[in-house]
Amino acid sequence: MPFKINISTVPADKRNAPDFQELYKGAQEIFSEIIAINSFCIHEAGHVIYYLRAGVPIHSIVGPRMTYKEKPIFIPAAIQVELKDMEALGTSKEAVQKVAKIHAAGKASVLALTGLTAAGEETDRTNFNDFCDLAGIPKNDRNGIWDDAEYQIKKEIIKPANKKEAWDNAYNIRRLLFDIQPPANAGVGHPLRIVGL
Repeated sequence: MPFKINISTVPADKRNAPDFQELYKGAQEIFSEIIAINSFCIHEAGHVIYYLRAGVPIHSIVGPRMTYKEKPIFIPAAIQVELKDMEALGTSKEAVQKVAKIHAAGKASVLALTGLTAAGEETDRTNFNDFCDLAGIPKNDRNGIWDDAEYQIKKEIIKPANKKEAWDNAYNIRRLLFDIQPPANAGVGHPLRIVGL
């Protein structure tokens, strides 16, 4: 089954542009490989787990989409939460650590559970830095907070119960976005609904 990508916000005259077509076909090609699909789904599952552990409810997952500003942009997916729930965390040291874990969880989960390198860290780091700006965290302190969050996640996520939770969530995301059924022994994962397709 082809990977569905929402292109509704891309102007009609840009959809046949060579740069758009190249990126669109590249995304389709990358997500035709099961290893890339699993890596992507574990990345998103890591975010789900650490949002929930921080007490931030998950409302949905926004499906893959493309936008076009000066150039085309592919956005594989995004876990959707309410801004008010993130704001409720506050800006304490503990809140900053929770937010670091939320955003570092994608890459750290992929590295710990698959051994693969993970894409998507740039956006996750930007989101963390935006939070740090609001919390007044000095720029020179952020790398240490991020590195500590990654280290903690890598230690936590490989524990059997956490590993199962991560894969159950990944299989659920994979089912929603790629219509690939989970293995018979998989749990259901956190209930998610997909929007934006």
